[in-house]
Amino acid sequence: MKKTIALIAGLLMACSALFAQQQGDMYLGGMLGFAGSSSKLTVKVSDNSSSNTTSGTNYLQVAPEFGYFVIDNLKVGGFFRWNGQFYDDSSTHMIDFGPNVAYYLQIADRFYYVPELYIGLAFDANGEADAKTGVGLSFGIKAGQFEFRPGDHFGIAANILGFDLYHTGYKLSSDSDTKYRTTNVLYNIGLNPTVSFKYYF
Repeated sequence: MKKTIALIAGLLMACSALFAQQQGDMYLGGMLGFAGSSSKLTVKVSDNSSSNTTSGTNYLQVAPEFGYFVIDNLKVGGFFRWNGQFYDDSSTHMIDFGPNVAYYLQIADRFYYVPELYIGLAFDANGEADAKTGVGLSFGIKAGQFEFRPGDHFGIAANILGFDLYHTGYKLSSDSDTKYRTTNVLYNIGLNPTVSFKYYF
């Protein structure tokens, strides 16, 4: 009898590990990222030298998100993302938000493959003298996203293969009668992985 109870308990624990992302589970998470660059040129002629330092571009991203498991391993949620690019005399900003969906496929103990799709409403603007404001759509795929769960309530996700598309229409402040459309395509194949953190409850 004790062996039977122990066997049943073991099977229940195995099923619990297999379906760690159960229907009704939720999480809060997101990503905070920063990058920057600068360059310095030194010219030396005989004993005279001069140098010039040029500031590059600074990037900042804030991207909170929420997820709810409608069935075991299938998450639907929402995201909000702000991207800023800062130069010496100007800056550009993009905001997009919308729904996303992901499926959790367990490939090892506490280790998951998590492909994800999202679509959002996008807004962008810059701070140049001839300012522009735009509105459009964003779409993306996280085809190389993996997540590690070091504890029952914490997750660390890394995406090494991604595709993002932004399509916006905008006007310039100096030419409000002319409409412009732009499509930006971003892709990442292993060289610049993104990392996010999640809290499950």
